[in-house]
Amino acid sequence: MPVVTFRIPAALATEARCKQLLEKGSLLYAELLDSPLERVRAFVQPYNADHMSVGSSVSHDSNSAFFEYYVLAGRPKKQRHAVMFGFTDLLVSVLEIDPRFIRGACIQVDADDWCIAGSPASAIRSAEIAARNAES
Repeated sequence: MPVVTFRIPAALATEARCKQLLEKGSLLYAELLDSPLERVRAFVQPYNADHMSVGSSVSHDSNSAFFEYYVLAGRPKKQRHAVMFGFTDLLVSVLEIDPRFIRGACIQVDADDWCIAGSPASAIRSAEIAARNAES
């Protein structure tokens, strides 16, 4: 389920930086959520600085970054906040930007409203739990 998207200025989106965000972001996300790494999905979306504004002013030279990440509803606040702090620190480190220019959002989704391979996550989770119980 863990999915994160980093929106970063195209001018800062070098191949090396994008790779770092994808790799380090995935590892961090899996660690902080105690989730299998193979379930994590990470995306980098570069944006044209002429297509964003700060206030009402188009920012032609933006160093602003934004991230959003999804978690199944019910994750503890402490864990969700750890992800917020972790992704902010990662963007600061990789892009070398001031944390004041970073915004982020945690989007909590009910397991019935999240799909994996066309099936609700609630059904998949139930099947996984049943399989684990059968093995014990």
